[in-house]
Amino acid sequence: MKGIKKLLRVIGIALLLSIVITPFLWMLISSFTPAESLFVKNPSLIPKNLWFGWYKNVFSSSNVPQYFLNSIIVSSTVMVITVVVSSLGAYSLTRFKYKGRNFLSHLILCTYIFPPILLMLPLNTILNGLNLIDTYLGIILAHLIPIGIREFIAHYDIRWGEIMATSVLISIPVIVIFISIQKYFIAGLTSGALKE
Repeated sequence: MKGIKKLLRVIGIALLLSIVITPFLWMLISSFTPAESLFVKNPSLIPKNLWFGWYKNVFSSSNVPQYFLNSIIVSSTVMVITVVVSSLGAYSLTRFKYKGRNFLSHLILCTYIFPPILLMLPLNTILNGLNLIDTYLGIILAHLIPIGIREFIAHYDIRWGEIMATSVLISIPVIVIFISIQKYFIAGLTSGALKE
């Protein structure tokens, strides 16, 4: 009985992994596949020849490198501000007793009810009024690279090769960072669940 449960668990994990990995694998393969081989009746899972033309186009004929630089500046600034403000706020809410503390805690939780997209129009209006459109300060809460991908989408043409190549480039830093800090991430998750 235990052997059957273990087998079913392994099959379930393998199925979930295939669901998660397959889109990324297809994106990676497509980024090295020339245009004439992208949409064929019987596509090959392994390209016969690695073609770097899409990556060349991304770096030479688009603004993606600038989007990467902008994203690094914006995300680093947001990270520092978020860590400082969140740490001070969390320490205040958990360590001190003062009037309105519970109301403030509930107010913060209530913000998670509303999707961030609801803030886009009023935020754009405010930033426009402050002349912060197209500035680093104005886009401190925005993600630039996904917006930059729209550069490869025209009215009657979608440049899938460049989109796949850019998506691979976007994924690399995230994967590297996650692999580097995953032991701390897992330790943080498990430490909150264990009681001494």
